[in-house]
Amino acid sequence: MECSVHDCDYPARARGMCYAHYARQRRLGSPTAGGLLRRYRITEAQAFAAYMPGNPPEEGCWDWTGYTDPNGYGRFGLAGKHIPAHVASYRIYCGPVTDYVLHDCDRRICVQPKHLHLGSNLENIAERNERNRTACGERSGRSKLTDPDVLWIRSTTLSNAKIADLLGVDRSTISVIRSGRTWKHLLTPD
Repeated sequence: MECSVHDCDYPARARGMCYAHYARQRRLGSPTAGGLLRRYRITEAQAFAAYMPGNPPEEGCWDWTGYTDPNGYGRFGLAGKHIPAHVASYRIYCGPVTDYVLHDCDRRICVQPKHLHLGSNLENIAERNERNRTACGERSGRSKLTDPDVLWIRSTTLSNAKIADLLGVDRSTISVIRSGRTWKHLLTPD
């Protein structure tokens, strides 16, 4: 006798369900609650549908409901692999992936097929820069200086050593700021 849960081919072990579904019933109150069962005989589309049932909406974003990685992208596991949710969505609804899958809406959690397109790594970088998504200047987690500090550095006539002592950074940092090799986003066009 097979498990009574829809699309489960495993043999029934307890109360008409396989052991995994029975354990979920006892622990979570429903045999299909919680994350995706670790089954190797389901397709990517079936695994994706477990988190995103139904079809994508006609308008707007379609936010991933499962696990998100530290970078904010949806992911799920299947057959021992970690699959990005937006890539799976593109494969299911649009076709094969030959390059990077990029977001039009600029939301990492979105898996709406209408918001996804293929592109190269260079196109991905260009879109990131175009949309000002690069962590530069103050937005960088490693920055010790602020935008006003950098503008002051470029306008003052003090020596690099004196400025470095005042701001608590290395002299080479002041040098590369003044030469325009860093903090380029604050350069004024001449």
